Amino acid sequence: MKINKLLLTTFLLGLCQTTMAHNHHQENNLELSIFFGGRTSDTFENDQEKSSQNISEEIEIPNDIDIDNDTAYGLVLAWDIDPRRQGEVLLSHSEANFDESLILNDSGISVTYFHLGGNVIIAEGTLPIFLSGGLGITYMEPDESRFDSEIKPSANLGLGLKLPINEGFTFRMDARGYLTYIDGESELFCSGGNCSFYNQSELWLQGEITAGLTYRF
Repeated sequence: MKINKLLLTTFLLGLCQTTMAHNHHQENNLELSIFFGGRTSDTFENDQEKSSQNISEEIEIPNDIDIDNDTAYGLVLAWDIDPRRQGEVLLSHSEANFDESLILNDSGISVTYFHLGGNVIIAEGTLPIFLSGGLGITYMEPDESRFDSEIKPSANLGLGLKLPINEGFTFRMDARGYLTYIDGESELFCSGGNCSFYNQSELWLQGEITAGLTYRF
């Protein structure tokens, strides 16, 4: 399953522009982190009555649609604001399957977050702990091309720590929660105007635990 090209291109352009803007201002004030980890998901609450109207076969319509836990990976570009605070651009991607969904035939889905935010150190010491957060969009792309992709507003909030390895590299760990706003009673994953799934909840939650390396330049 492919990562959305528009999000990736936007991220790389932002990285280049930020690098050029800061290059003449101060040395070693940018950080690029590459991370891997796992992501877990909340369920989608389905309106069974509306879904059944678009299903021709006599099958059981599930009340909840789950997404399997799977691997997450991505990038964080950070720049110094002051000794305790940084701005951040976050790109995080995961590919998973719908869990035992008769409507979606156990097909896959990719979920990508593109957020602008920052972090602040809340506990100093050998292992500095920081609070991070951001706002942006969630891009949901079903594996089956017959279903439409979805773009929704979202936010993230998390805690992390950094362990310096040497002058240039740092080991980084993050625990982060994502909250996506999905308009209640809206249609999701439609095909040709016919929607098999009607969401009943307004918020969708995902959790993520990751680790990776940060390079400072």
